[in-house]
Amino acid sequence: MQIYGLPPIGDASLLPARKSDVRLIVDLANNYVKDSNPRESILLDGESTRITLDARYGIARQFELGVTIPYIILSGGFLDDFIDWYHSTFGFPQGGRDQAPRNRLLYVYHHDGQQRLKIESSSAGLGDISLTGGWHCIREKINPNGRWLYAPA
Repeated sequence: MQIYGLPPIGDASLLPARKSDVRLIVDLANNYVKDSNPRESILLDGESTRITLDARYGIARQFELGVTIPYIILSGGFLDDFIDWYHSTFGFPQGGRDQAPRNRLLYVYHHDGQQRLKIESSSAGLGDISLTGGWHCIREKINPNGRWLYAPA
């Protein structure tokens, strides 16, 4: 999802004025994909860790601002043995993962016989910093008949 730049799903509610919310989020993903067709081949074998500092602040009633600062680590990781064990224990297909070297980082893509991408060294650094905002534009409540009423906030 990182390559598409989609924002994460946030909270549906906004912070009250002068209140803040700070979170540290860690996402760890282990990847193994090997596929090819007559014109292309791809191998993605590695782990990515995304450590995100997410902060929001209620500026005024029904309005908040925030910032998301990610730190991204690409490496060979450490989860290969555990994932092989998990797949074997529960009868899931390995997809070739069990034949690959342990804890390797290798992303390779070939198109029409030419290598277009090769990453085999670990790296780490800041990702794209995002500014966020929220404005409560509709207030909802239930009238005595049990129906939802919508009105500007």
